[in-house]
Order: sequence, then C-alpha cells, then structure tokens
Amino acid sequence: MSSAPPHQPRTTRILLTLIAVLLGVIAALTGTLLQIADHASVPAAIQCGACAFAGTVMLALTVLHFLTDNGI
Repeated sequence: MSSAPPHQPRTTRILLTLIAVLLGVIAALTGTLLQIADHASVPAAIQCGACAFAGTVMLALTVLHFLTDNGI
C-alpha cells in the first residue's frame, strides 16, 4: 500500500497564483520606492507601482502556464 499523499492540483494552483501575486507586490513596492526616491509625485509613483504589479503578475502567470501541463 502506498503512503504517498494524494495529488491536489487545486492547492498547487492556489499556491502558484499566490507566489505570482507576491512577486507582483514586491515589484510594485520596488517601483514605487524608486519613483519616490527620484522625487516623482505620489500619483506618478502609485501608477508606476501599479504597472509594475500588473506586468509582473501577467509575466509570472504566463511562465507558470507554460511550465505546467494544464496551466493554472
């Protein structure tokens, strides 16, 4: 009898999605802080961070889709 735990693809998908979102948050904070360090206005810094978040999450989900068999 096998003692290996059953494969749970839904849990794996959720964890990979959370990793992609966390990478996006890190990129957004970095972009925002760099804009503020460059003496940009607060709305410009927020816009830069939002664009960094969107781009990073989209890239990470695309890469994860191609690395897994069925995508996320």
